[in-house]
Amino acid sequence: MHRLEARVFGDTAATAFGGLNEEAEPEGIRLTWLDMTRVFDGSDMPIVLGRSPQATYCIDDSRVSRSHARIDWHGGTFQLTDLSYNGSFVRFGNNGETVALRRGTCTLHGKGTIGLGTPPTDSLAPSVGFEVLHLSDLDQRERGR
Repeated sequence: MHRLEARVFGDTAATAFGGLNEEAEPEGIRLTWLDMTRVFDGSDMPIVLGRSPQATYCIDDSRVSRSHARIDWHGGTFQLTDLSYNGSFVRFGNNGETVALRRGTCTLHGKGTIGLGTPPTDSLAPSVGFEVLHLSDLDQRERGR
């Protein structure tokens, strides 16, 4: 599913492509890069993914901008916004279509991979795995606090 949002005179209009699931609002998001796994919830937002040591989730790779992308909690969903010059790429599932973001935003759902600066199809790319979690998925021991 892809969801496009646009602001029209202060209102937000949304268009959804694909099937919409009537499931509970997400409770958290799990991010994994190499051996670093952290779980965040809506109160931890925004999460900045980048090379800078001040980034919320630091990815130490020269292809990643200091502040490469940001995850926000907006309208009951996790939104990824590209902040970089090289773009961000999101692949939903293991074999799903890759969405290219250039200063754009997309809604994160299910599981997938975020490629920072290069598509996640490159096995050597700086890619962050994500999983949108629901209350039944959350384990308090995993929380990134």
